[in-house]
Amino acid sequence: MGEIQQDLVLKKYFKAFLECAVKFKMAGLREMAKVLASSINNQGSIWDKLKEIDYTETEVKPYNDEYNLVIVKNCPFLYLKQAITEWSDEAKKITENYNRFPEAGGGAFDPICIIHRLTRQEIAGKNIIQLGCASKDDIILSDKEINKLGIEKSKAEELLKGNACLYALKK
Repeated sequence: MGEIQQDLVLKKYFKAFLECAVKFKMAGLREMAKVLASSINNQGSIWDKLKEIDYTETEVKPYNDEYNLVIVKNCPFLYLKQAITEWSDEAKKITENYNRFPEAGGGAFDPICIIHRLTRQEIAGKNIIQLGCASKDDIILSDKEINKLGIEKSKAEELLKGNACLYALKK
C-alpha cells in the first residue's frame, strides 16, 4: 500500500474511532485520553510527557512564582482535523456542552481538542491549567481556567494569536 493510500486509510479509521467515542459522550472521550496518555513511553517529568503529546514547537514563558505559561505553536492534531470535513450533530453538541459548563472545562473547538486537553489532564493532573485554543480564525478560552490562574483574557488572547494552545504548568 502506498504512503498516500495508507494516509487516507488512517484518517478514515481515526474518524470512525473518534465518532464511536463521541457516541459514548464525554466518557468515551475521557477513555480515549487515558489510552493516549498511557501510550506515552516517556518515563521523564510531566513536562517531558506533555512535550511528547504536544510534539510541535512550544514556547515557555514565566508567569508567576507558581506557573509557567506554555504556548503550543501548531495544533499537533491539525493533520487529523483536516480529514474531518464536518462533525456530526452529536460531536457538535458534546463540544458545545464542554464549553458551556464550567465543570467540564471549556476552551475547545471540537472533540479532538477535548481529547487533547483531557490527555494533558491525565498526564499533569492538578499541575496544569488549560487556558484556551486558537485556530486560524478564532480563539476560544476557558473562563473557568482563566479565572483560576488569574490571567487577563486579553493577555491570553494575545499569547494565543497565531498559535494553537495555551496552558499554565506548575514549576
